[in-house]
Amino acid sequence: MDNNDFFELLKSNDILKKSIKLTKELAEKNNSMPFYNEHFIPCANICYNIACLKNTDRIDAILIGIFHDVGKFLLTGKFDNHEIIGAKFTENFLRKNRYEEQKIQSIKQAIENHRNNANYVFDELSKQIINADIISYIIHKKYFYEYLLEFCTEEEASQTVYKKILESYERMDEDGKKLAFNMLIQDFLRMF
Repeated sequence: MDNNDFFELLKSNDILKKSIKLTKELAEKNNSMPFYNEHFIPCANICYNIACLKNTDRIDAILIGIFHDVGKFLLTGKFDNHEIIGAKFTENFLRKNRYEEQKIQSIKQAIENHRNNANYVFDELSKQIINADIISYIIHKKYFYEYLLEFCTEEEASQTVYKKILESYERMDEDGKKLAFNMLIQDFLRMF
């Protein structure tokens, strides 16, 4: 699991280059570059790492990480159904770019499932994005804490982040919990 390999894939693979360009444009249009930088790309990287561990398709995993929250940029109503909107958007984008239909459907399904519990009976890609989304949240909790400070006190933000991390951790399967622990240890060791 090498970050250099991940970033090299982002630069060299045509569908990934187009995906990055599109999601970055949507993030800029929505004044959401911090969210894009602190969640979209790290989540795609975690998906890549999980795919390496599970020996699953790395490109598909990265695509799911890149697109799993794109629906948040497309929401027009007051209901948060970003997983449905994002899955349809991703399906259309991949089909337009002549991605393999069976893979499109697997990616769409994983994006639709990403807000669920990884312990449910899901395909491997769905479990990967559920775990990656949660791990990204846990690792980048500072960004979410700072975002919450725009709306509440420091104490309320701390309590919300703490509660969200505990609830999220419970949604992870055992593989996700192990990976989260290993990533947190690596993050901790980088401080020394």
